[in-house]
Amino acid sequence: MKRKVDLILGDKEFSFITDEPEEKVNKILSYVREEYAKYGVLEEKLGFDKIVVLILLNSLSKYIDLEEELSELRQKYDKLLGEINRGIGGENAEIG
Repeated sequence: MKRKVDLILGDKEFSFITDEPEEKVNKILSYVREEYAKYGVLEEKLGFDKIVVLILLNSLSKYIDLEEELSELRQKYDKLLGEINRGIGGENAEIG
């Protein structure tokens, strides 16, 4: 079910419509608020737009790092699974 979600950053308020689960939305909004709090003290110097871009860039950097880590873990998993399957296949071949 779609619902309205409000986000306040500094003196700006944003409203969104979403059908994402409430728990997920709350995690996202909490993350954005925390990131904004890190840079909010610089708003007067940098401006709101640059702070939002910094948050975006840092978030994407973390996302890309996680994607790369997940890819490495998948490769390790596939390699290990292949070794296990070869081991099982080898044992069966010796038994028969």
